[in-house]
Amino acid sequence: MQTSTIEIEGLSIALREAGPAGAPAFLLLHGWPQSSYAFERVIGRLAADYRVVAPDLPCIGGSQGLPGAGDKRTLARLMRGVAETCGLRQLWPPAMMSAARSCLPC
Repeated sequence: MQTSTIEIEGLSIALREAGPAGAPAFLLLHGWPQSSYAFERVIGRLAADYRVVAPDLPCIGGSQGLPGAGDKRTLARLMRGVAETCGLRQLWPPAMMSAARSCLPC
């Protein structure tokens, strides 16, 4: 797993990423007040078969800058920018449940 920072709409977005570049992908979004650190143990397990990107939402964790609004539409647009900048072409919801079940404790 590596950490990096990308710029989306003038905001500095910190992220954790791992896995093969061309593999189906997961974009892991944390809740408030967590950061991408919440996924640290899961990322390694998913990365064997998937491309995994876990950004810190704006103003949380290592991310810097305040978006013009904090509504769902703005956050969705920013996360779409993260996905595009990271080259995530196959965000794969069908794999989410089976992969999540294999990574999380019962």
